[in-house]
Amino acid sequence: MSDNVQRSLQAYYAQACPAKRGLQVKDLSSITAGWESEMYVFDVEYGPAEDRRREALVLRLYPGDQAHAKAAHEFHSMRQLHQVGYPVPYVQLLERTNSPFGKPCVIMERIAGQVMGPLFSSARGEQQREILRRFCALSSTCQIMWKFCSGSTEPSLAGRSRTWPNEANTS
Repeated sequence: MSDNVQRSLQAYYAQACPAKRGLQVKDLSSITAGWESEMYVFDVEYGPAEDRRREALVLRLYPGDQAHAKAAHEFHSMRQLHQVGYPVPYVQLLERTNSPFGKPCVIMERIAGQVMGPLFSSARGEQQREILRRFCALSSTCQIMWKFCSGSTEPSLAGRSRTWPNEANTS
């Protein structure tokens, strides 16, 4: 399956980003069958031989009912959160109807960090409660953002983002 995904991704990404000459998809691997999606990490290399560039990216595929709406909703919400300074990946591409994977997809930057499931499972006591508290706070913020993105009259979240990096530091 990964070979098919890599070939499809190579063709799709090269067509979607024609300015990235000599583009090659490399090091594709599945990172999880997520809660409601399949996720892959990969790198893209492009540019002339003397000045090759490399980007670390994530491909998220959306299966099931309402997949088109879910993909669009997540794309626009993450884009809004990123624009106001929340520590979410920058989403590059949304493909709802012409996906080479037979289901909607989003391509976003890959950011350093840990997957929450294993992090939560290995934590104990107060550390586990703190992870859960932060997840719930982000979930609440996302609910507000989703209402805002869907045309609600919710206020901007720009002011809230100023404290987020300090609150999110789990070290």
